[in-house]
Amino acid sequence: MKTHNTVKNSLLLGAILTIIFSSCHREDYFYEIDDAPLFEWTDHFSQLAPEILLDTIKTNHEFYYEFRCSDVHVKAPVLAMAHTEGNFDYEFVDNILRISALDIGYVQGTITATDIYGKSSELSFQLYAFFNTRPVAKGNAQLIQNLSESEVEIDLSQSYDTDANKGGGIEQYEYRITSPSEIVYSVVTPLSKINYIFKEKGLATIEFRVCDNDGEWSEWETIYVRI
Repeated sequence: MKTHNTVKNSLLLGAILTIIFSSCHREDYFYEIDDAPLFEWTDHFSQLAPEILLDTIKTNHEFYYEFRCSDVHVKAPVLAMAHTEGNFDYEFVDNILRISALDIGYVQGTITATDIYGKSSELSFQLYAFFNTRPVAKGNAQLIQNLSESEVEIDLSQSYDTDANKGGGIEQYEYRITSPSEIVYSVVTPLSKINYIFKEKGLATIEFRVCDNDGEWSEWETIYVRI
């Protein structure tokens, strides 16, 4: 009876060990054939090192960088940020890195995408953040004699923000119009063109400047028009 129990226990132990080793083998097998997630930038990357994103950005503006991240598993890879330098805010939204630098200088970091087996791929970014640069005001004035012989069109549409390619833009236009008798009319408006009717003949002075979307004004510029 004792012998029978011993044999029975040995068989049971062997079965358990077989299941354990078999399970371990299957886990090792799936781990071995598993590939790390596909992880790559879609633009702005370095041609010499495609896994590194290089760009310049303006402080306190949000920039968007798209990446591809895919995996064969049902559960999506987990994204994490590491090895960061610089002062910035970020978030991941639908395969897009949204990042905003809070100070000038370099901001950089490494993003990892990790699958359910713990295999991961990495992307890095190195961005240089600069402070807002001032806009430039440009304008001209001409007699249009539409409603009056003394009607002038003032056109500032050629003004521009020097960092327009990094999110900058013109939002306000300030006009200071001085008649030949030195009567001054001033206005701030989002319009890049205005018309003004003078009530007297002579040489008029038109000063103007523009303001960008960071609240910074350009230098004053001056043009003259003879009425």
